[in-house]
Amino acid sequence: MKDPSCLNKGLHFVCRPFQLIIKSVVLCALILAGLQSPLQAQQYPYTKPSFWFGEAAGANFNFYRGSTQQLNADFSSPVAFHNGQGVGLYAGPLLEYHAPNKGVGVMLQVGYDSRKSTFDQQTTPCNCPADLSTRLGYVSVAPSLRLQPFGEGFYFFLGPRFAFNVEKSFIYKLGINPAFPDQEPTPDVKGI
Repeated sequence: MKDPSCLNKGLHFVCRPFQLIIKSVVLCALILAGLQSPLQAQQYPYTKPSFWFGEAAGANFNFYRGSTQQLNADFSSPVAFHNGQGVGLYAGPLLEYHAPNKGVGVMLQVGYDSRKSTFDQQTTPCNCPADLSTRLGYVSVAPSLRLQPFGEGFYFFLGPRFAFNVEKSFIYKLGINPAFPDQEPTPDVKGI
């Protein structure tokens, strides 16, 4: 029997090469489809890193109650200021350690803690408006114990916070009496 994909005419021998390739690809595809067996991937035990580095950032919402009149050793305002509020910034790095497959670890945060505020405007005995704004800044160190009682993804941390004052300043502004608009404005009092 003659092969229909090849022709022999005299001195010339001619074949259709793509027909053999197509037959081979179809046959290989059928064989591979029939050999469906699950492949076993290698299983490497993965342990989470013991040290984690990160950052902490947030806003401090500050609310002050009580009376503030003696602003420093050299200056006392003619009226007491009550009820201050403000928003400051907290930012710093975080270092965390925990042993793999254990529920206990430690954390350490060291950051800058801003506690600035503006107090409610008061009226002095001369009927002049007085304003007070304060700026407090701390370097805070917070070592903590990390407890993970229920497994992955949920933990408690507890510990003290130590704050070291690095910035303290105030600005006291005494306005002019609205009844006498031509008077000289008093310069702002800036202090620490």
